[in-house]
Amino acid sequence: MIQKIVNWMKQELDKRNIKENSLYNNEFKVYYYNGNDGTDFDWACNGRLCEFFVFSYTEYGLLKLFITKEGVMEMYIYDLKEPNKYEIVTKIISASSAYKLKLLMKKKADNLGLYDKTLQELGIC
Repeated sequence: MIQKIVNWMKQELDKRNIKENSLYNNEFKVYYYNGNDGTDFDWACNGRLCEFFVFSYTEYGLLKLFITKEGVMEMYIYDLKEPNKYEIVTKIISASSAYKLKLLMKKKADNLGLYDKTLQELGIC
């Protein structure tokens, strides 16, 4: 599932011809942003996982992806020049895949006290 998320994010950047020099530190990295309230809280109260982010060179979020309990993957794609302007694209996965991903993210991040880290730092990708 993680690889599907990473691939989808890369595809959306490619579609828009956004190169690595437009990304934070000139490299593609996906962050799991669980530091505000944690995986369990977002799952229970907001009905979704914490956000997955790819940041632009300006340190604003360029891609933000949510996965709901129902298995809806919703990605916000922000404009590089106008950070308040965005497009939303969606994909559907199974609710069981979403739940398994929730368990994985909790195990690899929250349970180890790791917050707002890249998937690489979490040892997932």
